[in-house]
Amino acid sequence: MSSSANKGTKRSWSLQIPASNILNLIQHYLIENGLRESSAALLAETQIGCKGLLQHAHTHMVKKCKEGDWGSVLETLSILTIPHDNADHDDPTHQGTRGNYSKRNSNSNSNKKKEFHRILAAVHEMAILELADASEMDLAFATLKVCREFLNAGCDDDDNEGLDHHAADNNIDSSSKSLPLLGWTDRGSLSRSVERRLHEIQALRSVRAVAAEMNLAGNGITTTFATGSAAGMTDIHSLVPPDYYGPNNVTKEQRRIDIAKRLGEAIPIIPSYRLVSLLQQAIKWQVHTGEMPMVQEIFGADEIEGMDDVSKEKEEEEQDDRKKRKKAKRMKRFDLVLGNVSVENATSDVLSGGDYNKGTPSQSMHENIPSFPYSTLKFGKKSFVSSCLFYTDSSVNQTSLITGTSDGFIEIWDEETRFTKLRMDLDYQKKGEIMCHDDDEAVDDNGEGMRMPPSILAMAINAEGTIMASGDSRGTIVVWNVQTGQSLVELERVHSGAITCLEFSRDGSKILSASQDGVCREFGLRTKRMLKEFRGHTSFVNCCHYVVPTKSSINDELLIVTASADSTVRIWCGRAAEEKYALNPVNAVAVGQNVLVSRQSIACDGSSGSSDLGQNIHTVIPLHTPPNTLIIIPRGKKAFLVTLSGLLLRTFELDMDTTVDDKKELESMSVFVSGTVSPSNKWLYLATGNGICLCYDVGTGIIQRRIADFGKESTGGKSDCEISNVAHHPLKGILAAYSSSSSQKKGILTLWK
Repeated sequence: MSSSANKGTKRSWSLQIPASNILNLIQHYLIENGLRESSAALLAETQIGCKGLLQHAHTHMVKKCKEGDWGSVLETLSILTIPHDNADHDDPTHQGTRGNYSKRNSNSNSNKKKEFHRILAAVHEMAILELADASEMDLAFATLKVCREFLNAGCDDDDNEGLDHHAADNNIDSSSKSLPLLGWTDRGSLSRSVERRLHEIQALRSVRAVAAEMNLAGNGITTTFATGSAAGMTDIHSLVPPDYYGPNNVTKEQRRIDIAKRLGEAIPIIPSYRLVSLLQQAIKWQVHTGEMPMVQEIFGADEIEGMDDVSKEKEEEEQDDRKKRKKAKRMKRFDLVLGNVSVENATSDVLSGGDYNKGTPSQSMHENIPSFPYSTLKFGKKSFVSSCLFYTDSSVNQTSLITGTSDGFIEIWDEETRFTKLRMDLDYQKKGEIMCHDDDEAVDDNGEGMRMPPSILAMAINAEGTIMASGDSRGTIVVWNVQTGQSLVELERVHSGAITCLEFSRDGSKILSASQDGVCREFGLRTKRMLKEFRGHTSFVNCCHYVVPTKSSINDELLIVTASADSTVRIWCGRAAEEKYALNPVNAVAVGQNVLVSRQSIACDGSSGSSDLGQNIHTVIPLHTPPNTLIIIPRGKKAFLVTLSGLLLRTFELDMDTTVDDKKELESMSVFVSGTVSPSNKWLYLATGNGICLCYDVGTGIIQRRIADFGKESTGGKSDCEISNVAHHPLKGILAAYSSSSSQKKGILTLWK
């Protein structure tokens, strides 16, 4: 009896998750990551779609509804699942309050389903009526024929009685009461009502057209319908019968706004990354309750057995052995799919959420926000860091830091020494041979010859980490073999200005360069020639990127993204080298706004006629999550998350509380001067002109952490030196920051962890 009661109690607390909810979460994940074809295939097979829309899609749908773009609205609604009467099946053995809850839940689902059908019918109704209003009568009747079941499904007897009663009350003011969701209806069939109104508008316009033609022909026939002027012919196409869009002469705009409001209220906004969050929470809970096979269980009881029978020397040896084993445990992680521990280079704090400083590098470090100086690299007098990047060397399975300096040298630093010493496993560095660009010959004030080294302003490395490219202040690009330090290709003065950015193509056969001469060019490393030129910016081009959008975005094609001091980001066709469109989010006023700038609106000086387009866009970062998006960082008080098609998704605003009190300094220093993102695209780091680093959550736009002394610590205590660049470690929560200001006595690069 006791056993039976315990079983019953356990069952009453068990959580039953319907399979439909799991499919809903998978659908949300697919849509959020741009896998629309996979989502469509899953919807076709299971008939289960999304339960709501993401924030930007929800805003876009409501906007299109108010504009009367019913095609876009219906396309958005096609991915949603209509609520069912019994969405969650109850356990028949559950009694008591559970049964009452089930009835209430069933009634709630039934009401949601009815409301969704009403809205869907109203959208189809307005689409058909507006087609007829636009004189597309054939298309309107054809659409009516196809959509009869949608129209009739949204109107039942109760709805019709309410609507008939509403229509009979001629004293109701439509501006002060809520509008009926559906228009005039014949009992039991909205489709018949829509068909009747189509015939009415067709007959009205035909009669008016015939009367106007006869009047204009001068036959002397006058009717109350004739207008007596040619302008009346155009007015005929705007005529609609009384109560065409609804009772009490509801206008088209009123119906649009009302449907948009109800549609926005009926369709929920789904939270971002819901599936991933639930998995993380489930893992933490199972670790807490001991249900998950933990890393500690791999080395079973043999660590403890026999401890009482050994001497002190033996005990100390085993303690050392346990320490080694504990360290070995941190080199393992749990496989979520297979349920075993076999993957190296991760620690158990992936599961427990522990502090990464307690163990060796782990995957949890990807998401950790740096807070304190980790180490410092100091350079010689009048030698300043002008570029840097992290890269992972697959041959030794470690990440190194490469720096380029103002005296033309390129050095590779060892991670095992906190990046404070050069890598001595590279023979050329061990011999004291450093990669560098050749000096220029110049003449000093006394007329004597002197050597002028170029500054290394840009660097890039291929996907394998074997070939590196460097660009200097003379417009020269050199390609190096990282393992041998030998130059493979030298493109001498291929730009008339300094190189500002470099990037390898995916296959490593081409390199993209941006320059202060206002041009972006692509070079073939085999032919050593220029392949394409992207010309159109009217000022310095600060950065350039190869971008391959997913199939669900614009097209499955290669795009080139460039950003310039002319305050525009331009998207180019990577194969034809033609400009597709330009983006400028600087003056965007609201999320959901399109920030495309037409070619006609771009003046010859590079502006688009706005009053605040003088902001230099110094950084553009393509993201993999969310897909087909860019982070645009101008020298201003806002950074922007924008889709490749130009839709503004989010703004990252400077927190004014972090600025200084002096208003002059406020205007000149409280702007974003550099930025980067974490490898997972979760965190966005933005450095300000007054030396503060702000960490934003890319998903929410909320500031997660402020590092107030970031600039001062990164420049050796110089408060007047502006941060030139910030780089993120590809595997760990480590930032590298430096200033290229010549006011420093010695160059310095600071790493934060």
